[in-house]
Amino acid sequence: MSPIATNSQALIKQKFPDKKIHIFDSKVTSVALAILVLEAAIMAQNEQSFEEIIEKTTEFMEEVNFAGIMSTMENLVRTGRVPRTKKFLADFFSVKPVVKMIEGKVTVQGKIKANDEVIIQQMKKFGRLALENINGFSNHVLIGHTRWPEAAEEIATYIEQYNPKNKKIIIQETGAIVANFVGKKTLTIGYLGKYENSWLENTKN
Repeated sequence: MSPIATNSQALIKQKFPDKKIHIFDSKVTSVALAILVLEAAIMAQNEQSFEEIIEKTTEFMEEVNFAGIMSTMENLVRTGRVPRTKKFLADFFSVKPVVKMIEGKVTVQGKIKANDEVIIQQMKKFGRLALENINGFSNHVLIGHTRWPEAAEEIATYIEQYNPKNKKIIIQETGAIVANFVGKKTLTIGYLGKYENSWLENTKN
């Protein structure tokens, strides 16, 4: 647990001494963190006990997934994570990084050869598969984007056709910290449920 979290807990406890406080090390951010917060809020709204919310949220932390595709490596170069020569080759061959949240970090886990159209196509497939494999308890799928709202809207409209259980599909612009890592025109999806790398990395189906 970070000192900031511990200090925050102490300050909140001082202001609200009669309130129960629990801090989670979620190890996720962006739309994945938003999923955890939404599900916890709904449990609180449904008057589940403090202990039940902690137990369920802890379980959800093992199931939450966040993955997507970046359109550019420019920010990876700027932050020193990738050499400029690698970006040059990626741009030349239209290679795009596939990212996933691993142990609290947005990590490049693979790559695909793609233009904007293929990126959107892959994210549509990912969204459909996310809905098919979502945890039955969860009611949300979040689509994240960095300055690409029209693509996020297109994906949301598409996957709504594969949403017989009427899960809530929410579009969220990526926050500044993650956006600084992934750069413009990155698309991500966060949800509770199974995830397989091939869903984004295999462009043949």
